[in-house]
Amino acid sequence: METCNKTEIPDVLASDLVLSESMKNRLRQICIYAALTGIDLDEMRDKLTAEGKLPCSDKNSSKKVLSEIYDYVACSF
Repeated sequence: METCNKTEIPDVLASDLVLSESMKNRLRQICIYAALTGIDLDEMRDKLTAEGKLPCSDKNSSKKVLSEIYDYVACSF
């Protein structure tokens, strides 16, 4: 996955999710934190794709995936 720019969400990840503006902002914050701490979101995206959770078809499934991504980043220490 491309490195997370401080203002941009990776296109590959964003295209797999159905996001509201607030969900985009949350994902952007997660990406910023992951980039600053050196966490690679590729592994998580690959895992979610292998489990059939990505790509998402609606906001509810995207919300669950977003929560999993957050947990992955927050618990990576």
